[in-house]
Amino acid sequence: MLVYACLGACGAILGVVALAGMQAMDVFFGREVGDWMLTFASAVGAIAGPMALSSWFGLPGWMGTVRAAFAAIIATFLMGVISGTFVLPVFGTMFGPGLIATTLIETPALGFPWALSLLAFHRAQALYVFERDSIFRWQGRKPIT
Repeated sequence: MLVYACLGACGAILGVVALAGMQAMDVFFGREVGDWMLTFASAVGAIAGPMALSSWFGLPGWMGTVRAAFAAIIATFLMGVISGTFVLPVFGTMFGPGLIATTLIETPALGFPWALSLLAFHRAQALYVFERDSIFRWQGRKPIT
């Protein structure tokens, strides 16, 4: 649950900075409904993007890591699609992924927490997959008492 909160918070900040330029504090301190809708849409997109690709995260080995890195790139663009659709249905869907990508290129300091939150999501999915598959592992013969 903490991973989803981290994804939502990082995605909300990334989305607000992407649309408001570098004057994101004006958006946070403003009380207009559109500003809060923008923050909410960015958080929902940041959570829904990795959730849509959750089968690609959490796999073991180096191939699982490569697959998770590829899924992280796709989840970032999917975050832009979902958030952009909520904010502006037609044009936001087209321009959302490009806006997120250019924001991450312009300000790599925003990409670092986003990458760490996706890494935490990968780790949480790995623990989930391990626990889910543990019911099928051989436990050995139990002694009769």
